Amino acid sequence: KVLDMTNNSATRIHNLLSAASKQPDSKPVVAGWIEIFGVEEKNAHKQVVLVVNKLNLAFNEIERIRSFLQNSRFNESVYSRTFAKAEAALSPQILHAQWNSIKQHLTPDVFVSLEYCGEILPAEEAVVAAEDLDRIKELIKQLRSLLDDSSVPVALKVLVEHHISIIDAALSDYPIIGAASLKRAAKDA
Repeated sequence: KVLDMTNNSATRIHNLLSAASKQPDSKPVVAGWIEIFGVEEKNAHKQVVLVVNKLNLAFNEIERIRSFLQNSRFNESVYSRTFAKAEAALSPQILHAQWNSIKQHLTPDVFVSLEYCGEILPAEEAVVAAEDLDRIKELIKQLRSLLDDSSVPVALKVLVEHHISIIDAALSDYPIIGAASLKRAAKDA
């Protein structure tokens, strides 16, 4: 079940873990995360670094949910066990394992807890449709192609490529951290 009613940390983590729950048990964990995160890097070492970075973003989102709940004076015993399971599923320590090592932590109570949190946490922003993100990614791809085929000076190409990379990173991180990725890209540009 994909949650799309509001966009906040809980709905994004719910959606991420829902995608994780659909991976085959025998799939290597790194390969599963590469697929889920849409990592397009060819270098295996860089793939692992990118996966770990995405897992760190997801882990930070769980911390944001926990912080909201603590500040709202929710009893920690209500959510601590399910959050521990979600954190275990997102742990880089099991990247060498098979996907069933992830799934063992993705029990129904984790999803119920995240659904509840998705309801009580405030909406952070309107959800950007996947089709819109895909269209932007296609436009970026076209821009890259135009840049490659152009006769603009190398220094300008390098500058434009740098900004394209910032946009690519923001679009890649959007499903995990939401509009914060876009704000970070605007700041970094």
